[in-house]
Amino acid sequence: MVVDISPRAWEAYKKGQEQPGRGVTGIGDDQECQTCKNRRYVDVSDDPSVSFQSPTHISPGQSAAAVSSHEGEHVAHERANAEQEGREIISQTVTLNTSICPECKKVYVSGGVTRTISRQVNQMMNQPKNQLEDLFA
Repeated sequence: MVVDISPRAWEAYKKGQEQPGRGVTGIGDDQECQTCKNRRYVDVSDDPSVSFQSPTHISPGQSAAAVSSHEGEHVAHERANAEQEGREIISQTVTLNTSICPECKKVYVSGGVTRTISRQVNQMMNQPKNQLEDLFA
C-alpha cells in the first residue's frame, strides 16, 4: 500500500514529533482517544468460521494487521469451499478500507472486503489426457 502525505501534513507530523511522547494531536502514541477506545469491529459476512463474530476492540495501530488477517481467513475458506465443491478460483481480491479518527486524527484500517470469483470445473478437463483422446477418437 502506498500512502501519499501532503507536505503540509508531513510538517504537522514532524512538528508534533518534536514534543517527546506526543503525536500530532497532542495525544501520546501509546494512548487512545475515547473514539478509538470505543471502536469495535464485527464481521458482517455469512461466514461463521472467521474471527470477529462478536464486537471486538482493536487499537488503531493494530487494525491493519488484524483486518488483513481476518480477510485472509475469508480467502482461505473460499478456496477450501471451492475445492470441496469442484470449483476453480478465477480471482480473489482483498480491499482494506482506511479512515481517519475524527477525534485524534489517527489513520486506521476501518474494515475490509474479500471478493472471490469462481467457476465450476468442466468435468472433461478433470479427465486424464489419455482418456480425453479416447473420448474424441
